Amino acid sequence: MTILFAFVAVAAALVSIGGPSYRAEIRHLLARHVPQLEQDMVDLVTGFDPDRLEVTFDGLDERIGTLTAALERVTATEGLTPETAKELLLKTEQNIRLDDVVARLADQTAALTEIPRQAQLIDALKTEQDAAAQSVQTALDETRSEFAATREAVDALAVRLTPIEGGIAALEAFDGDVASRLAALDGRLQEVTAGVAALVDMNERVAQLAAARQDEELPILALLQLEKALSGSGPYEQELTFARRYLGNRAGAMMALDTLADGAASGVNSLADLRRDFMLIANQMGASVSGRQSWTDRMTSWFEMLIGASSVPEALSGGRVASSIATVDAALERGELSLAVQETSTILAARRNGALEEWLIALRKRYDVARALGELNDAVYGRDSAARQTQGTRTTN
Repeated sequence: MTILFAFVAVAAALVSIGGPSYRAEIRHLLARHVPQLEQDMVDLVTGFDPDRLEVTFDGLDERIGTLTAALERVTATEGLTPETAKELLLKTEQNIRLDDVVARLADQTAALTEIPRQAQLIDALKTEQDAAAQSVQTALDETRSEFAATREAVDALAVRLTPIEGGIAALEAFDGDVASRLAALDGRLQEVTAGVAALVDMNERVAQLAAARQDEELPILALLQLEKALSGSGPYEQELTFARRYLGNRAGAMMALDTLADGAASGVNSLADLRRDFMLIANQMGASVSGRQSWTDRMTSWFEMLIGASSVPEALSGGRVASSIATVDAALERGELSLAVQETSTILAARRNGALEEWLIALRKRYDVARALGELNDAVYGRDSAARQTQGTRTTN
């Protein structure tokens, strides 16, 4: 038994002499300083092999402690059989039976009649102890071989750590290079930030210019498009919608836009169409716009107007009608629609004509359109409508 404890002590001394394993320490250092290394590379560096039995010093200490406790239990019990001693040494599930056996052996020792049998049991227990000692010796031999393999792995790891130290130094230099590049990148980032701030300021100025353009230029553009559309006789719904968008919030523009909306779908006759239709109607009425009347008829008509002989519309002579027709034609040519409306009313008062009455309705629509355009011009350009009215209502062909 003394020899058995000596072997245990020697094995413990060998384990303590071997020193602690640095594998876990190395893996921890690599994970902290070189996190970009893959797991396979870490296993290669640390010498980790999943197919190899790992024997650590802590594991050896635990095994030695277990064997020591088992030997203490065996040596403290007397009169055990070899099977019972083996179970007690190996800590199987039959330890409960061993306790019963120990109790019975104690009772048998107390009885003098059981001394020979107890002696035989003691001899058998010694035999089992010898067998257990042999098993412990075998386990110690295996432990020594595992310890030797562990020392070889530690030596191999030490050899591998030598180039790793150089790699760590290179990594430190690389970290310094990265730090300098990060500093340069930070400066570049500050420059880009300043450029972005300048772009934001420029965008604000552009937005202000766009708002000013929308308030100043777009209303003028809408008015010009509407005037161009109204110079003809076609529909102008799209132009009117565009004008409402940019002119509807101006003072005095809403009523003018509502007036223009009446004929937006069908359109309004242009001045050229009105003048052409008027000449056809005048020719049908028998009057000539070309001025083929004699000077005697003209002088008579003017004299009657001067002395008041033709103040009643029914009393107008043919010369007066011809003069009114010429006046209407000239007014249409100059765009003086108000004068054309007045003279046409004078002609109708003298001579009733259905075609001329319908033409007068179309003329009044054109006159309303021209007046509405004038109001929109006042709203856009801020002109005085009273000053504009002194010049007469005009429009283009």
